[in-house]
Amino acid sequence: MLCCSLFFFFIGRSQEFSYSHYTTRDGLASKVVYCMQQDTDGFMWFGTEAGVSRFDGTNFKTFTMRDGLPDNAILRLFADSRGRVWIMPFKNSICYYYKGKIHTQENDSLLAKIRLTDFVMGCVETGNGEIVIIDKKMIWAFTPEDKVTNYQCPRSPECYLTKLVNQDTKEILMMDEQQVYATKDFKQYHYLFNIPAKQAGEGTALVTRDLVCWYSPGNMLHVRSLRYKIEYEVPVPSLNTILKLDDSLLCLNTSRGSFIFNILTRQISEHFLSNRNVSNCFTDNEGGVWYSTITDGVYRLRSRRVKNFRSLGAGEQNFHVFELQKDRNAILVGTDMGCMELKTDETGAGLSLSEKFDGASFNKPIKSVIIRGDTHILGSGPGVFVSSKGAPFRSAMHFGAIKQMDFLNDRELVLATSGGLLLIDFPSLRCTKVLREGRTTSMLIRRDSIFFGTLTGLLIRKPDGMYDDLGDQIPFLKGRKINAIREASDGTIWVAAFGGIVEIRNHEMGRVFGTNNGLSSEDCRTLVIDRNCIWVGTDKGLDRVFIDPPGSIIHYSTTDGLGSNMINTLLVNGNYLYAGTPEGVSFFNKSTINTNSRCDLRLLNVSIDGAAVAPAVSYALDYNKRNIRFDYVGISYRSEGDIEYTYRLRGFDTAWHRTRQTSLDFIALPAGDYELELFATNKFGVESKPLNIAMLIKTPFWQTAWFITLSAILLMGLTWMLVTERSKRIREREKAAQAIQEKLQDLEQKALRAQMNPHFIFNSLNSIQGFILDNDAGSANKYLSSFARLIRQTLDNSAHSEISVEDEINYLVTYLQLEQLRFKHSFNYSVKADPEVNKSQTFIPGMVLQPFVENAIRHGIQNRQQQGGFIQVGFSLCQDWLCCTITDNGPGREVVQALKSSQHIEYQSRGMQLTTERINVLNLQQKRQISLEMEDVLDEAGNVSGTRIIVKFPVNH
Repeated sequence: MLCCSLFFFFIGRSQEFSYSHYTTRDGLASKVVYCMQQDTDGFMWFGTEAGVSRFDGTNFKTFTMRDGLPDNAILRLFADSRGRVWIMPFKNSICYYYKGKIHTQENDSLLAKIRLTDFVMGCVETGNGEIVIIDKKMIWAFTPEDKVTNYQCPRSPECYLTKLVNQDTKEILMMDEQQVYATKDFKQYHYLFNIPAKQAGEGTALVTRDLVCWYSPGNMLHVRSLRYKIEYEVPVPSLNTILKLDDSLLCLNTSRGSFIFNILTRQISEHFLSNRNVSNCFTDNEGGVWYSTITDGVYRLRSRRVKNFRSLGAGEQNFHVFELQKDRNAILVGTDMGCMELKTDETGAGLSLSEKFDGASFNKPIKSVIIRGDTHILGSGPGVFVSSKGAPFRSAMHFGAIKQMDFLNDRELVLATSGGLLLIDFPSLRCTKVLREGRTTSMLIRRDSIFFGTLTGLLIRKPDGMYDDLGDQIPFLKGRKINAIREASDGTIWVAAFGGIVEIRNHEMGRVFGTNNGLSSEDCRTLVIDRNCIWVGTDKGLDRVFIDPPGSIIHYSTTDGLGSNMINTLLVNGNYLYAGTPEGVSFFNKSTINTNSRCDLRLLNVSIDGAAVAPAVSYALDYNKRNIRFDYVGISYRSEGDIEYTYRLRGFDTAWHRTRQTSLDFIALPAGDYELELFATNKFGVESKPLNIAMLIKTPFWQTAWFITLSAILLMGLTWMLVTERSKRIREREKAAQAIQEKLQDLEQKALRAQMNPHFIFNSLNSIQGFILDNDAGSANKYLSSFARLIRQTLDNSAHSEISVEDEINYLVTYLQLEQLRFKHSFNYSVKADPEVNKSQTFIPGMVLQPFVENAIRHGIQNRQQQGGFIQVGFSLCQDWLCCTITDNGPGREVVQALKSSQHIEYQSRGMQLTTERINVLNLQQKRQISLEMEDVLDEAGNVSGTRIIVKFPVNH
């Protein structure tokens, strides 16, 4: 009866843990959950009465008979080392999930080879990779080579198999009705011992080499340990499953919760999910413990290290905590329901909670507590309440709700209230002086000086009654709400304000911590100074700031077991930290709590143009199907969905991008090779292994080399045809002209052909092709546009015997732009006319200057040994002449002539010769003749630094 009372004593205790709770509203298939497993990818699986659900920490995916399950009621699950999840329903069948597909006896040739006589009672994986399953009469094994073997039962044919256990020693234990056998190969069995028949259900019996437990009639747990040579029975609530945690600890999952039972001391050490019908428990790869229930879904224990007191007992109302103060071997807790007393042990750990002072004495929350020997002073609303040695309270009301209280000296008490800063006589509780009117938020008394916080900063009242605003010396404090002020043992003051915490030494600012360097929130509500750190309570949890030596900031929140993220007050008690929240008191051992976690990134689905494809490490996409989507998830159950993803697509963009979405869409990617790099980061900063996926977008036929070459040839032929046709029409219109005009026209057409020679066209088209192959669509388009414009200007100018200086300038600029692009900006140019030249009304023969410019590029710029070539074309008036000067900074005529003699020139331009002949013909028609001069340009030292050509035209308006 002593052990029975122990169970019900723990059921009634008010100490609680914090859990994440998942039910059908979160996507779980049913609230009735029988079993749990975690696969090799990290997904949690839950067998329910309405199907099996897979959970990734954020979302559930449920599989039912519509997805191929033989039955919706799933009694057992088993995850093997190959990534398969074996599913055992209530129906006489078995199936497994692997890579997105449910394999059953109807669609899988391997499973079709077995014939079950009953539902599956157990499933294990042997050391050599065999998957062994049993029903009540048969033993089946699936080998790593995907073969099926049938083994004989220990007592065949009279066997009644009920349990299969995989030992750490690579030994399999099997329960055949009341007899337990050991085997390593299912060919030879070694009898171990008996247990009572019909009392060894699969879940309610624990069988190992040295420990056997079973649930017997009368709600009794029978314990037999061969190692410790003990055997006894203990009464327990209605038992669902038994699990062995270590050599002396059992996990008993019952209708009244889950208990940790020590078989040596026969004591209950911990109780989880009081008064819930727990069917099973499971520990995941992060060390998190999951509990499945018969009526209320699934719970994940956030932390065994963090414990909570939310109420005075089961069924009692939860209280809101505002103040924590040490009182001998207890902690006084100021709440909205009065003052509680939390008993502690010698290490500082909380033991039990009870009511210290009747809450009926206070009509407002208790926000400040002072303990002086046997005297307790409580601040509740506007009232100060005093009790000595348990006597009834006497009280006095003052204006403004009390935020904090402290003694200035033995006879004077200072109140920080919403109405001001008050000086109270003690013990009469009479207000003797209003030190300052206005709302105060916090206070610290230090050597007769009063530091007090307001909504707009931190002030000091000095012993002489004068006030200083610390915001004048520490700008951080100016205009900020001050929530807490604490003094360290070395005299340093730490202030918690909205925006962060700040260190003050000798009225000067020291270190500052905010969200920019690690705090979880700007709303720093309270703080407490520990030996080597500062604990900061915020509206988003608890931050541990290491200051000696300076280090990292560790965050704790409800996901780590705290009752609430809203922290109102903090207290260090021995090895333990206590946090007062709207959901009671949370406490934990500072040295044992940890935030160890892991983060696994898994690729869920891939679709190309909306069609699902199998996940792989590389993809090759046709150009007309180049829309790809990736669905993925980061698995970190302790983060509870607080996961950030970082990615980049190499080959498209080198910058890293961050997102919290669990999918990426890439639309209409250009042809080329890409690599997606993706990793996940959980709330603790732990990064997953990166996911790398290669993608090839195939080049469309119109971007291939053969197509571009063919297009270039066709374009060149078309251009030649257009120029030829244009020239033919011009010649036909001028057949009746004078013979000299015919000769002039013929020379003009030859000059045109020289300017638009196939060599030039071919180079231009090759340049266009090079830009396209380099994916430089902008440069290709620019070059092609300039090329088309030059052809058009050539055709237009060839139709006129004379053109304006303005048109000539435009023509030369177009030509130089094209050549500059072709030669990759190896030279610059300038084409200008003096202001006195009327460009639109001054005319010269067309097509005369371009060959000289071409010659300057071909023989001047191309033969330079250095970069920085330059072509300068200028128009000016020289009395009655229009002077055109073409200057380059090439090596000079002698060097060029020597190079021409020593080098083979594949193509020889005749533009200069034809232009000279044309000038001679024109001079025959007019009295004032065109002159042509060519000279070397000399630098200051007399060395040749280029060539200058001067062409003088008679001025024609």
